[in-house]
Amino acid sequence: MRLVFPLLPLAMLALACASASVSKPADDDAGDGGASQSPLTPGTFSYVYANYFAPRSIGHCASSRCHGDFTHGGFQCGASKDDCYSGLTTNVITTRGRALVDPSTPLGSLIVDPKDSPLAWFSGDGTMPEDSPHANDKAKNDVLTWLQAGGAND
Repeated sequence: MRLVFPLLPLAMLALACASASVSKPADDDAGDGGASQSPLTPGTFSYVYANYFAPRSIGHCASSRCHGDFTHGGFQCGASKDDCYSGLTTNVITTRGRALVDPSTPLGSLIVDPKDSPLAWFSGDGTMPEDSPHANDKAKNDVLTWLQAGGAND
């Protein structure tokens, strides 16, 4: 027991130094972009936003380098979950003539159209996310699950 007690302050000092050296990247896309801090439920927009549209997510639409700060092709995701939902449901995509999500017919939405979706997760011709336009079955299924549940801003 005598050996353990003198080592305790050293262990605490090492732990304090290790945690002090961890730093957050200093860029404008830090954080969750307005997604909830509580556990998220699949099939909700909160879940879809946090995992696929928020800054630093797989799709990162809300990143300031993409659709977060300004409109590209008619779509602006904005800086929060609510802004992004509004952008998905009201911004008309200039090359396609309609919004990405139609709340009245969620499963008929442009975002999931296998021929016209800008997302490569749904269309082989999709060009988004711009830095990684590849099929993503999990993202596709999660977005479809949300739309099957009604496509609400929940």
